[in-house]
Amino acid sequence: MNKKRTKGLIKIYTGPETSSILLKGRLEELGVFTLTKNDFPGAFMGVAQPTIDLWINDDDLPKAKPIIDDFIANQKGD
Repeated sequence: MNKKRTKGLIKIYTGPETSSILLKGRLEELGVFTLTKNDFPGAFMGVAQPTIDLWINDDDLPKAKPIIDDFIANQKGD
């Protein structure tokens, strides 16, 4: 997991929009609030599939890490 920290938040995932939505749903089932960020302007024009960053609160990482690790491991197997 590539972690980047910003003001109490930690980036836990970067990937396609559909995968990001799935991971976000799993985390929110645990009560882990997620923040999504899309910095790719071409996605709005249909140029490419958007890549989404998911961020969580630093304090939620211990609870979220098993879900994140499992999700990423299953993505690599696809």
